[in-house]
Amino acid sequence: MARIEDGTGSGVFAAVTADNKIAVQAESIPSLAVASASREDAYVANTGSALFAITTGAERGVLYVQNTSPFPLSVGGISASVSATIAATAPAAGVFRLYREPSSAIATVTTPVTPVQLNFGSSKGFTGTALIGDGSTAYGGGGTTLAIGAVQTGFSELQLAGAAILQTADTIAVTYEDLTGGASNVTVNLICAYLAG
Repeated sequence: MARIEDGTGSGVFAAVTADNKIAVQAESIPSLAVASASREDAYVANTGSALFAITTGAERGVLYVQNTSPFPLSVGGISASVSATIAATAPAAGVFRLYREPSSAIATVTTPVTPVQLNFGSSKGFTGTALIGDGSTAYGGGGTTLAIGAVQTGFSELQLAGAAILQTADTIAVTYEDLTGGASNVTVNLICAYLAG
């Protein structure tokens, strides 16, 4: 492919197509459909088929993701569900929180999980780390809160004002705090895609 050199001497080049046109690419964020269909680089990280048994009284680290790719990772959506008996005094079953830049100490014990490729015909794999917490120890990961969602029993979605973009080495975590006075079973799905690569 031909290229055009920047006239200012900066050393920057632009790619040119076979028709002698500058090669450009534009996409919306999150671009999960594009990443899944054309680049085969979209994934879902989840807690697996086993429901978390979350004990009451403290926030628990449920899911942790770190991007180790040289390309940005867009987190486009997080869905969560909870199964619990809601106490009469509880306004909701619990609270999900999404944190930017937590430490990996989301729980005393963590289990690695492999995010699932959304393009069934692709052999590409997720470039990063995904961990699920043990559900029984208090969250100790810190970080900056990106989203909070109170949920009743059933399905919920943590709404982001846009997409959370994780650069290389950036991390994100989902936690759950039970408010029922009992225990909850929790599942979490985090949808993400690489914006280049």
